[in-house]
Amino acid sequence: MRLRQIEVFHAVYATGSVSKAAELLHVSQPSISKVLRHTEDVLGFLLFERSGGKLIPTREAENLFQAATQVQQQVDSLNDRVRQISRDKVDSLSIAMTPGIGLSVGPDAMAQFHKEVPEIALEAQTLHYKDTIEGILNGNIDIGLVYEPYPHAGISRVSLATAEFVCLTSVDHPLGKKESINYSDLMQEKIINLSSSDPLGKLLQACLEKNKLQSDHNITANTYHIAKALAAKSVGVAVVDELTANSHITNDTQLYRFKEPLTFSVTAVLTDKNLRSRSESRFLEITKEVINQIMSRQPL
Repeated sequence: MRLRQIEVFHAVYATGSVSKAAELLHVSQPSISKVLRHTEDVLGFLLFERSGGKLIPTREAENLFQAATQVQQQVDSLNDRVRQISRDKVDSLSIAMTPGIGLSVGPDAMAQFHKEVPEIALEAQTLHYKDTIEGILNGNIDIGLVYEPYPHAGISRVSLATAEFVCLTSVDHPLGKKESINYSDLMQEKIINLSSSDPLGKLLQACLEKNKLQSDHNITANTYHIAKALAAKSVGVAVVDELTANSHITNDTQLYRFKEPLTFSVTAVLTDKNLRSRSESRFLEITKEVINQIMSRQPL
């Protein structure tokens, strides 16, 4: 049986008449009768007995009805999804970003998205990693932008870019204007401590320990932008993500890349569902473009 035949059979069985089935499917009665007769011809048995103007389901029809109902429910679900996509029912997006991303990528991505899709309301907040994941899981956040996320049940990950750590110092720092440095070049430096409570922080901490760069400096920053500002004030040197380093470029810091780069992923985290709305997909595309633009900038 074809889908149209199943739809007509199900409607006639459920309503008990051709006229009511026609009303339900918004077609003419002759159209329903024609499809029903053709279906019975193809099957080789009757689906309904005509008695006194009524349609009485045959035993064969009763055997088919439950299976037809399951198919019809799946078709209805598919049609609902199609209508949702065509109308793009999502009229708002809640975006959470770690501070490093929120202060570098966030404003440009949101501005470009709003210019393209002004009817979609945007809500943005900067949250640390743990709070972002919790927000995704409890449904309060649609998209989270984070660094190097752990696998989580119920959450899907969309890679946006691969970035690396860089070193920032004040412009008058003795390291001078080198293009790249070794970790050993920081052996005698006061390294501004960074929080290791998120995946990126743990990755950096492991790298520093491996290269025996544990700092006894008593300055700690829980966001990379604060570390960047402290480095500009000659408080110490900061090892930060390159998005932070290359955003809001000023002439008060010097950037150094490591000869052996430590890389990490810039990733969007979302609820683990099969289908994204067009708004979500477009926001991710724009965000990826903005990240690439920032990473291609040449710091002063």
